[in-house]
Amino acid sequence: MRKTLWWTCLFLMIGLLHTSATAQTTIQVTSPNGGETWRPGQSYDIRWTSSNLIGTVRILLLKAKLQVMVIHTFESSNKGSQLGSYSWTIPDDLASSSQYRIKIACQTSKGIISDESNADFEIRRMTAIAPPRPWVRLLDPNGGERILKTRSFRVRWTSNVDFAGANIHLKRGDDTLMTYTVLRADLLREGEWGWNWAVPNDLPDGDNYKLRIEGYGGMAVDESDATFTITD
Repeated sequence: MRKTLWWTCLFLMIGLLHTSATAQTTIQVTSPNGGETWRPGQSYDIRWTSSNLIGTVRILLLKAKLQVMVIHTFESSNKGSQLGSYSWTIPDDLASSSQYRIKIACQTSKGIISDESNADFEIRRMTAIAPPRPWVRLLDPNGGERILKTRSFRVRWTSNVDFAGANIHLKRGDDTLMTYTVLRADLLREGEWGWNWAVPNDLPDGDNYKLRIEGYGGMAVDESDATFTITD
């Protein structure tokens, strides 16, 4: 009888130990787990594995080991092994840093069970690439040309941006005699444009003329390096 009782107690103890072992709560963060770069305003999946996750679960954001914010809180009653995930949209105003980690903590009846990323990951907003500053270079007439009135003269210029639209000013000395608005010039080759200028017959003869070209709200400007001549 005593021997039977002894074996019964032994089996009960083994059963209790087995039940306790299988009921152990575990959490392991799998993503982000170190080295990732995430962008504010974008959504990413925080992922983890767990066993017997029963209790209040909090997903925390750490920065340099200090808690920054509570990302999400939920109640869990999952028995056995589970794969968990939460889609997190990173706030636009979150400070950029390469010292972030995710921590997941569960308040169980036996205390707090937690895990965090194995290494730091980065949250950094994407740097906008500024467009190139536009420039223009007048090629013809650029000084020394002899332009005949009533004829058509090909004005040419080059630029680092699409410069098919421009304002072209005819200058004599410091005075602007007329302004031409070119809506769409001819694309001669990559980065080079041309416009056929019908030279007016009523322009006075002279050797002190220049052309000035402007575009992009006056941000890109150039004029003839030297004067040219207009004559009959």
